[in-house]
Amino acid sequence: MSRFVVIGLALLAAYLPVPAGAVGKTRVDPNALRSTSAEKASGTFSADTTQKVTYEARRKTVVSILADLTKMTGVTMRAGWSVEDWQVRDRRMNIFVKDVPLSNLMNSIARVMKFKWSKSGDDNAPIYRLYMDRQVLLGGERQRFIEEEKVRERQTEARQKFMSGLEEAAGMSEDELQKLKVKSPYIYMMTKNGWAGVFASLCAEVPKAKQAWLSGQELVLEMRSLSPTVQQSLMKLQHGLDQEMIDKGILTINNSENLNSGNFGAPFGNATIKFDGPTYETDFQDPESDLAKASGRLRAAYGWSGPDDKADQSEIDRLKNARDRAIAANPMNLDEPLTEHPDDPILSAKVKMNVKGDDFADTVCALAKSSGLAVVSDSFYGQIRGLSFPQDEIQVRAVLDKLESVCRYNWERHSSILELHDRDWFRKRSAQIPDAWLEAWRKAFKDNGLLDLSELSQMAMLTRDQYDVNVYPDDILGKLNLDYVAWEDQDLLRLYAGLTKSQRASILAKQGLSLDSATGDRSHSLVPKGVSEAGLKLVGTREMQGKQIRYTFSLLASNGSTVKQWTIACPVYSPVAKEKPKQSTGQQAGEPESKH
Repeated sequence: MSRFVVIGLALLAAYLPVPAGAVGKTRVDPNALRSTSAEKASGTFSADTTQKVTYEARRKTVVSILADLTKMTGVTMRAGWSVEDWQVRDRRMNIFVKDVPLSNLMNSIARVMKFKWSKSGDDNAPIYRLYMDRQVLLGGERQRFIEEEKVRERQTEARQKFMSGLEEAAGMSEDELQKLKVKSPYIYMMTKNGWAGVFASLCAEVPKAKQAWLSGQELVLEMRSLSPTVQQSLMKLQHGLDQEMIDKGILTINNSENLNSGNFGAPFGNATIKFDGPTYETDFQDPESDLAKASGRLRAAYGWSGPDDKADQSEIDRLKNARDRAIAANPMNLDEPLTEHPDDPILSAKVKMNVKGDDFADTVCALAKSSGLAVVSDSFYGQIRGLSFPQDEIQVRAVLDKLESVCRYNWERHSSILELHDRDWFRKRSAQIPDAWLEAWRKAFKDNGLLDLSELSQMAMLTRDQYDVNVYPDDILGKLNLDYVAWEDQDLLRLYAGLTKSQRASILAKQGLSLDSATGDRSHSLVPKGVSEAGLKLVGTREMQGKQIRYTFSLLASNGSTVKQWTIACPVYSPVAKEKPKQSTGQQAGEPESKH
């Protein structure tokens, strides 16, 4: 597990309430290596697992799935080494199987989730336990470290090529730019977008900007401090920018939070322009990569003021497919390599994808129902974008290729079961948080009718990876656009999370809270650059507007002037008119289970 994820989990755990009944329990690593002398090898199943099962699960936790299957079949299956093994129990899956031998389904679950089965007890009443193999985990961590080093080397080379290309393009004539359009379509695209002018003027006048870019380090610049030449190039870059916005704006080169979040296309660098309201961000690619070339050619085919009348739609579709393939195979990604597949006549069958919904689970459900094949997948996705299928029939293999490129999935067929797993499973698994945390936020949201500062501040302690993997796909929390709350005001909320009850009360009292009394380094992040921290205090107000609570926080100087201000509107709970019907009727998550 990467260091920043470990820190994020530890900090958040410190601020979350301890569940009832947990006092006095000793917490140990549930995945530590154990003696298995009383257990048989994984995959040795008894005769009762030959029975056939029909079962569906949409984004259900492993513990719920195994409880369902236990109730349906009479075969005892447990998730994790103990009830505290949330890293196994809380992982989510999609399953759509019909008349499949239970043993085949159990093997598919283990392969897709990178888990193993153990068997204990006698053959008349065996207990099967699904667990995470520590050796598999450590092997994955070693490989990830190696791949991260390789990616860092590629990123350094790519930043240099990108900078050199833009510097050269900035002085080109129109005839030279037309040649560049063929030679380097991505640099041509970035030049037409205005980035060549921005980088040329910025790096010429601000040497540390070029140093930050080439090193990959984050650099934050107040746009009002830049020269008129650089400011003019920025205004040409983004339509609608004016001098007033420039005076209040912040330019960030290599925004570290977004670069570490596994963004689309795995960029090697970015630039973010942020104002009081909107934020504009551009990710940059290696100009010599297949992804950059495909993106540049596709943009040129569309034209620069709308779709090109001369553009052939079939050519645009071809370029889109090339871009999607390049995304899936991008060497800057830390994903598993794509799995190669021989020709398979079964996958040549044509199906009509009648997808009812926009969740990943809806897509694999449609695939299972239309093809007659069973589908077992992991589930880090909730809603997905950019995935569509033609109204006419399409080959099963083409559907799988689409999931491979757009959703970055690997797949295999074992007998009648299609197994799919996220190629980025290792990073997303390491960003997983206990489902109990999510459930506590959901419960507070429903019971209180809103998410108040205590919950929002806990969410703000998450890393971006943790938010994207856990909160964003959630059926309830993911629909609230909480990133605009928990991320735009993250520094304030993180400070609030670490305050005592009396300190929180002081903020809302007339005297406010002296920033000096807020321990730790988080108070420093609230203070704008160039402002002295001496005598600053944080004062807040709480106002009811209908069912919504709106907080206004002001950072005040000793003379009473406002240094900085934040407004936070707490999301209000609105019950959905009709929830999705449950796909199965087994035991639910949290069923009592032996700890050993």
